[in-house]
Amino acid sequence: MKAFQVEEHGISFVRVADGSKHPLRDIDENDVLAIISLIIDGGAVEMDPVPETDAGRNPAEFIIYKELHSQFKKVCDEREGILKRIDDQFADARAYYEGDGLKNALLDLGQP
Repeated sequence: MKAFQVEEHGISFVRVADGSKHPLRDIDENDVLAIISLIIDGGAVEMDPVPETDAGRNPAEFIIYKELHSQFKKVCDEREGILKRIDDQFADARAYYEGDGLKNALLDLGQP
């Protein structure tokens, strides 16, 4: 999915929920979280490169895109490491619930 598109006089993004195109100024936290979820879930996310200058574009929009591009690229590049850290954090809980830990805890409480 092409998440961001740099155009001659502006930058737009595609809303993950419905695939509709919007100006970057309309992006909100739900859109950002949806793009991150797409990346983490293994979806292909494409972004146009950051323009060399903000010539002909809204300077605020340019700065926002520059930062979003940087952060989303970082998440894409570090996806496997992020997933590994998440898995590592839940390894103890998984072992507890998949093993006899939960059963023993219930027995200790007097539950059959």
